[in-house]
Amino acid sequence: THVLDHDPTLLQVVLNRNWMVSPWPVLVGGVVKRTDTGFPYREHVYLPRDSAGFKQLLANNTGARTAAHWPGFSLNPSVIRTEAARSIGAFHPATGFFEREFADRARNLGWKTAFLDTVTDVTSGPTPRDAPDVQKTNAYGLNGMDQFRHFATTTVGIRADVRHRWAPTDSLASRIARQFPSDGSWLGIRMHRPEYDGPEPDYWLVVDPVSTDTPLDDRSIVVDARDVSGLLLWDLGATYDDLQVRPITKGKQLSLVGGHDELDGQPRDGLLATALRERGFDVDNTHQQLPAHDRRESLFPYRYVVVAGRPESADGLSSLLVDSVLAECLVLCTTEPARVEGIEPEAFVVIPPGSTHQIADLIAAVVEGSEYNRRLPSILRSKRRILDEFQFAPTLARLVEQRRQHSRGLPAPNEPQ
Repeated sequence: THVLDHDPTLLQVVLNRNWMVSPWPVLVGGVVKRTDTGFPYREHVYLPRDSAGFKQLLANNTGARTAAHWPGFSLNPSVIRTEAARSIGAFHPATGFFEREFADRARNLGWKTAFLDTVTDVTSGPTPRDAPDVQKTNAYGLNGMDQFRHFATTTVGIRADVRHRWAPTDSLASRIARQFPSDGSWLGIRMHRPEYDGPEPDYWLVVDPVSTDTPLDDRSIVVDARDVSGLLLWDLGATYDDLQVRPITKGKQLSLVGGHDELDGQPRDGLLATALRERGFDVDNTHQQLPAHDRRESLFPYRYVVVAGRPESADGLSSLLVDSVLAECLVLCTTEPARVEGIEPEAFVVIPPGSTHQIADLIAAVVEGSEYNRRLPSILRSKRRILDEFQFAPTLARLVEQRRQHSRGLPAPNEPQ
């Protein structure tokens, strides 16, 4: 950490000089610097392979090897500045060579890599010079990953009736964009941008077509939004990267989100809030003026979120459940929610029907029993599955692959052969 403290622009200090994995062969590159106390370290200097600097480095070190063409960040053993890593965002599981993609992002943001100017640890596994078999036995290969995989870009546009909630608008485009990683793609799939891509995308996502006038062809992916739970868009005003890496601080206890029904002849949320306050709970149910499609204020600070009644829209409860899990809340529903892919049963609580005071007593028992702490591992597992398997971006990638398989006359994934 001494080197990191010396230079605030350093993302990481790698334990070995120039990512060497053994004392031999020596890798050249970088510049030696010293901290204020005189401690030597080596700062990486990025030189693209086709640059004059790269060619000069090899010319000055005849027969030597180098990793100067690597942008910077590496998964090699190192000490990393946590806040710097969070500022870069998440590793993108649906990109090809995710380590390189993260390294490019880090460099573009101005973060640098340094090394201890020595070799302090030696790998016991295969090294890059063991190629071409290295992928079979290195960490990527052992995890069943193609280290250098590349995905061709495929663009998708949206077609829906102008009165439909999926009708293309700037607001919808913004909500969809935040569900993709910061590079804007998932397995090469990204949303069509006419200003950059031309007038026609590679595929059209046709949502709930209402007439035979809707043009359909082999590039059309027709879906019923009610049947594809992964097409739910979260209403958190947060990006995929934010939800993956930004810690969520829980400083408050209970948030109450009202539905549109009544209990005992009065609005359910108001009565329930009063009953819970009578039991000594600090309840917040004043979330009516939140920005459109942004529930962060009503969810992020709270451990428990009570959904009192059924929200107005048909999928409103499922949407609230998804948002609450992504915000790492334990949801207490007074109505049974529809099943949402990726969310474990332990990640929420269904409160049985009853009077206001009976429901308040059950909620009090859940909170006083510290159910949040007990169920947090399930909430976090569900959050990861939603982000990486069951939200809009991975769902769209699956739909595109199914359409490709169908066009080739092959069984779609998970269909019988």
